[in-house]
This record gives sequence, C-alpha cells and structure tokens, in this order.
Amino acid sequence: MFCGSPAVESIKNNEYEYIRHQVWCFYKANKWKNSEGSLLQGKKLQRCVKRTINLCAVYLAHSVELGPGGKYGSGIFSLCSRIAHSCVPNAHNSWNPTMKRLTIHATRDLKAGDQIFVNYIGNVCRTRQQRAFSLFTKWGITCSCAACTDPKIDQLRYRMLVIDQALAAYTCGASREANFRAVHRIPPILTAKQALNAAEELVQLLKGQGLHGMELCRV
Repeated sequence: MFCGSPAVESIKNNEYEYIRHQVWCFYKANKWKNSEGSLLQGKKLQRCVKRTINLCAVYLAHSVELGPGGKYGSGIFSLCSRIAHSCVPNAHNSWNPTMKRLTIHATRDLKAGDQIFVNYIGNVCRTRQQRAFSLFTKWGITCSCAACTDPKIDQLRYRMLVIDQALAAYTCGASREANFRAVHRIPPILTAKQALNAAEELVQLLKGQGLHGMELCRV
C-alpha cells in the first residue's frame, strides 16, 4: 500500500487545527517579513500559512526516523517516500550515520522487477487490528497484505505480540510486579531459561513468516 497524497490529506484533516496553531505561533513569534521588509499580514500571511501547513503535512506523512528512536533526527527522502507499505515487508530502511545516508536493505531474495515493501509501523509484532488503527490514523491507508487478510497469520502475530511484550517486561523487571498477569494479561517471564525459550519461539515465528528485518536482529 503506497503512502501518497491521500496520507497527506488524512494528516491535514486529522491534525489540521494542531498544525495550524503551531504554524501561526511560528509566524507570530518570528514576525516574518516580505521581500520589502514589511510584516506579512492579511491574505499574504494566510497564503504563507496555508503553504506551510501543507508542507508540514507532507513532512509528517513521509518523514522517517534517523537511527533508533530518531537518535539522529528525522528526514524526508524522495526514493524512500515512494516505497509502499506491507505488514510482510521484503526490505527495511536504516540510517547510516557514517555515510549520512538512508539505506534500503532487502530482507529476502528479490528478482528484477519485484516491488519493494517496508513496514511503516516499525514493529511486525502487532495484531491486524493494532496495525490497521496505526496505518489508517497516521497515513489514511488500509493494508490488504497477507497478514491483514489471513486469520491464521493474525493468530501468529498475536502470539508474537504476547512474547514480544513479555520479553520487554522481563528485560525491565516489570514481570516481577505483583498481579502482573492479571493487570497485563500476559504470562510473566521470570527466569533466564524462560526468556531464552520465549526468544527462540519468537525467532521461529519471525523466520516462519519470512520476517528477517530488525525485529529478528533485536531478538
């Protein structure tokens, strides 16, 4: 599913008031002037605000984080913006701080002419409902890949979600909290052996679906 102009319009519709407020505050704080040195006002200011709102929506729709958690900021890349989404991607993007370039890496063998797909959400260990909400809310798109249309795959993704969150809770020590199972509805992982077994199961689930991206590396 390609993230194009519908995604920009979706962002403008859902976040228009917030973006508009931020843009107006920016212009007022900086007191922008025209080429003649006069303060922008009236229709000219409105046109500048409208143009800036559109640019902000484009940025929000197409920007990617540079490094883990946006360690090096975020940016827009013309070729990357043309790559479509799939919950069963065959590639992933990665920021190379040494080269200062966004690189695209195939995660499986590709033939000439194959379409490249990346995962917009950033984590394949999510259920169809969770992925659909994120995709539609931010980009206004509905995915129709195999993982979103096959109930059997969605069952596997739910199991992956449970393991992923259980391992995260074990790593930060939350799994030892009282009533952890009742509160989070996730079986707690309490020992290193349990964690290893869970990690091995997650690896097999990822490999079984051809998901050889960063999730597999992090496990």
